[in-house]
Amino acid sequence: MSYKKLLFIAAVVLTLIFPDIVFTGLAIFFMVIILLIIIIELAFDVYIFSAMLIQWLRKK
Repeated sequence: MSYKKLLFIAAVVLTLIFPDIVFTGLAIFFMVIILLIIIIELAFDVYIFSAMLIQWLRKK
């Protein structure tokens, strides 16, 4: 939680210092979050697939 709060405070400070790039910063921030979510989803899918594959190989 503290890590997320620090990130949020840093984002607010940057927004206050550079109001011209608020929308650009938000766009980049959301793009990064979306990329992280996609990477986590893919890693989770790969993990599930590998677990299923290991179980299938053990049955054989």
